[in-house]
Amino acid sequence: MSKKRKQISLMASFAKTKDLDESAEKRMKAREDRREVKEFLSELISGVVLEVEGPKRDKWGHQICPKTCPNNPGKRKSNCPLHDGSALCPPDCPRNAGKQKTRCSLHGGSALCPPDCPSNAGKRKVYCSIHGGSALCPPDCPSNAGKSKVLCPLHGGSALCPPDCPRNAGKQKVYCSIHGGSALCPPDCPRNAGKLKVYCRIHGGSALCPPDCPRNAGKQKSRCSLHGGSLLCRTCRIFIINPPVYDCLTCRTGKGRIHAKELRVVEFLRKALPGTLFEFVHDQSEGKGECSGKRYRPDVRFTEICGPNEAGLHWRVILEVDENKHDGSSYSCDAKRMNDICADSGLPHHFIRYNPDGKGANMDALIPVIKECFGRMPTSQVETHYMFF
Repeated sequence: MSKKRKQISLMASFAKTKDLDESAEKRMKAREDRREVKEFLSELISGVVLEVEGPKRDKWGHQICPKTCPNNPGKRKSNCPLHDGSALCPPDCPRNAGKQKTRCSLHGGSALCPPDCPSNAGKRKVYCSIHGGSALCPPDCPSNAGKSKVLCPLHGGSALCPPDCPRNAGKQKVYCSIHGGSALCPPDCPRNAGKLKVYCRIHGGSALCPPDCPRNAGKQKSRCSLHGGSLLCRTCRIFIINPPVYDCLTCRTGKGRIHAKELRVVEFLRKALPGTLFEFVHDQSEGKGECSGKRYRPDVRFTEICGPNEAGLHWRVILEVDENKHDGSSYSCDAKRMNDICADSGLPHHFIRYNPDGKGANMDALIPVIKECFGRMPTSQVETHYMFF
């Protein structure tokens, strides 16, 4: 290589190095400028935050309550009655006061099915298969099709105890003392510890009759004809049944149907004759009679001994329910039976014989006859009143 060419090469290399140095210097300067700008902005922003703290927001941009809020800390202000509460019904709302407007038919109700929905009118859409049904299992679910996902082990099952729960595996947590047990009385409950709150007078007792119930105070509503009576026979409303059989043995059709009409009369009298004066017992014996030597069981025997009259005498009242006028050989000794009952008690009796199958039979007609019998002495040892024979 000639001397001149070497000089040119050295000059080109020098120029290139000089350009690289200048480029590096520019990059370094730009980097320093950016750092300074960032520091300046950071100081500026921190200063602004310190001077005027703006509203805090969640990741969706909604304003949230401060951590010091006693009602809704760190959650949306629109759901807090102390901070905005724009998503809540006003306190004077008759249906949903203080709760979300989306679930109130008077204030939007966007989360509710419309009134003309054939499946879930006025209730939440998430539980309606026609309007979303996001909270329901799909129709092809083998375990819980069309029902709530929280009760399905295949689709969440958040309301169920885990399979390894020693007390309530796979069943609802509200009935498990290990996993919540919100439906159970606490262990220190003096009446119903660890059992269902609905049967405890101290913790709700929604399944019990109120203390002023004249028939079943403080006991289960399912066994009370005045408060539901879901476990009572649907015909006589007296005897307890075992679902899915809804008629007692007495009221079932066929051979098992015995004295169903008698039981209806008994239930009617209990409602129509309140008070201690007209107390009675149904189908009970007073023991073996001294004269007859038998144990008679009148259909309805009033426990109150009537009287005394002007002569100082007493008497009693008995009601017999004679289906089909007691026609048949088994009822041929009714007269002897009445005389034996009078002889055993030593008192004259009014016998009211009511035929529920007679033409125009009406249980309301029994009330004035019973009251008349309580008010006067029988004309003979056995005075019989035949009704609808």
